[in-house]
Amino acid sequence: MAAIQSIDSLPDELMVEIFTYIPMEELVTSVQNVSRRWNSLALDGRLWKDYTFAPPANYGTEQIVKLLSKMPRLKSFSFSEMHDFHPIILALCRHCPEVMKVTCNTPNADLEDIELFSKGLPSLEYLNVHPTTLYHMMSQVRPNSFSKLSRLKCSWSTEYYGMYLAEHTDVVNINFKSLQHLEVMTVYNSSLMEKLIEDNAGSLQQLSVSGVYDKLLSIILKCEKLAELKLNFLSRVCDGFKSSLPQIGKMKNLKTLSLRLFVDSSKDVLCNLFADGNLRGLVELDLSHCMNFSPRVAASIAHCCPELRVLRLQACVNLDDSCMEQLAKCRDLRMLNVSGCARLTEKGLAHIASCRQLHTLDLAWLGGISGLMLESLAGSVGLRKLTLDHNEMSESDLINAVRKMPSLVHLRVYRCPELDPVKLQESLPSVRVNSSKPPRLAAW
Repeated sequence: MAAIQSIDSLPDELMVEIFTYIPMEELVTSVQNVSRRWNSLALDGRLWKDYTFAPPANYGTEQIVKLLSKMPRLKSFSFSEMHDFHPIILALCRHCPEVMKVTCNTPNADLEDIELFSKGLPSLEYLNVHPTTLYHMMSQVRPNSFSKLSRLKCSWSTEYYGMYLAEHTDVVNINFKSLQHLEVMTVYNSSLMEKLIEDNAGSLQQLSVSGVYDKLLSIILKCEKLAELKLNFLSRVCDGFKSSLPQIGKMKNLKTLSLRLFVDSSKDVLCNLFADGNLRGLVELDLSHCMNFSPRVAASIAHCCPELRVLRLQACVNLDDSCMEQLAKCRDLRMLNVSGCARLTEKGLAHIASCRQLHTLDLAWLGGISGLMLESLAGSVGLRKLTLDHNEMSESDLINAVRKMPSLVHLRVYRCPELDPVKLQESLPSVRVNSSKPPRLAAW
């Protein structure tokens, strides 16, 4: 076999694999300049498929424009509000025709910039914009400018912008006709959001809305193709809402449902949602922070959702052992989160042993969990990921329990006073011990 004389003797496939270990900006500024072959390989689509160019705030406009001129295969770009938008958008449109995703979640984009988006990025499918930008897109940009867009996200962190969208109702253009994924936040009654959802009711497959209200829910119920629906921050539930919510159960294509922060004194609302054979195809359910969880609700879920795989019940303060007994009848559960369910004890957790497909379990903020209880689960459940944040279990008990879990690969122990993460890792070399702060609770 002849010896390889230089790196150029390697086949293209292997060269591209090597290039995956080089930072993208170095590929652009250095590798592309080596030779024509290297330049061609550095623009291989496999290198750019999952890359997002998000220049730091300290990058100058000229520097960003120069980099974009060497990124014709770029698929995703994220703006910083510190940058000068107009020349960067011009560079994107001129040099990066394959861009499919743009994040522009700042209020600095004006009408001219938005027009450039619609004209110069023919492959654009996903847009994450600020509320003021969304308003311009729906009221002032020429009709059908974004008719090919399939994914749209619009969210903000201050009450001011919720009021902004509520007050601006002069929406005349239908610029979105085929949205499949929509993620929005609304704080007040917003005719803009109502129109946005209603115009795309025939195509939407995934919808996330925070701060939903009566009229908006009645519009959402028209989206018959929805496979994923996430309604969050349902803090005030009036009588009209109570009668409308169970209609969600009639959505035949629904696979994922989230009703986080559902606050209502009546337990019948949730029971009616899971009644009469509703939601039998549901695979993922999130009722985190639900204030009216009960054994009756749990029994309804177990009876009506035989295909349930993922169940999130974080901080359901009324979830107790009798609820867990009912939920354990969901035999095909793969992931269960009962963190912060303070009324849940080892007696209730023991029922988890009947969920033999379970591989991910979150028991954070649950006091009184012993190593013996975990050992009892180890004999029947093949856990691969276990979370025990804010737990007071002793180090020796945890080590003994984990050693009886041969399939466990990830253990989270954030703020456990009795545990030393370094010693845990040394004692459990086959398990990745993570003691870092968990990610912030997602809004969706």
